[in-house]
Amino acid sequence: MPIRVLDPTPGCPASVVAAQTEGSFRDGAAIAAFAAGVDVLTVEIEHVDTLVLAELERGDACSVHPSACTLQIIQACTEHDGQTRIQG
Repeated sequence: MPIRVLDPTPGCPASVVAAQTEGSFRDGAAIAAFAAGVDVLTVEIEHVDTLVLAELERGDACSVHPSACTLQIIQACTEHDGQTRIQG
């Protein structure tokens, strides 16, 4: 089973075991282009364009895990936690 990874860093650590596509996790076009070549898209970082992931879920291009909704909740919690720390 071929494994692919989207990462902005040339020669990222995962490229040792996977074919790397260089691109930003926040670049919707890069995510959509990357997703066009996979059956399952998994996300291990919460700083990703969730609107694009939601569009991918609505279509039948690929299966997205965790869901865009789950990632949006994580992003909201992370943002809220950061504001709480700043305010003391």
